[in-house]
Amino acid sequence: MRLTIAVHGHLCHTSAVGQEEVTFTLPDSEALRVRDVFQIINIFEEEVKEIIVNGSKARLDSGLHGRVKLEVWPKGR
Repeated sequence: MRLTIAVHGHLCHTSAVGQEEVTFTLPDSEALRVRDVFQIINIFEEEVKEIIVNGSKARLDSGLHGRVKLEVWPKGR
């Protein structure tokens, strides 16, 4: 799996992404969900307003496989 993560707003500073966008190559897994990625990159579910996967709205339990672009927008502060 090729996973590109783009974070916006304050998540650029508070997540483990540390910048606007980062790309990883991971083993393809049917079990990997958006929620799992959040745990890895230090994003708390409560601070997320919108999740986009490959251009479409997604949920925390959305599965990820293949080439994925995950975009995350925070709630306003």
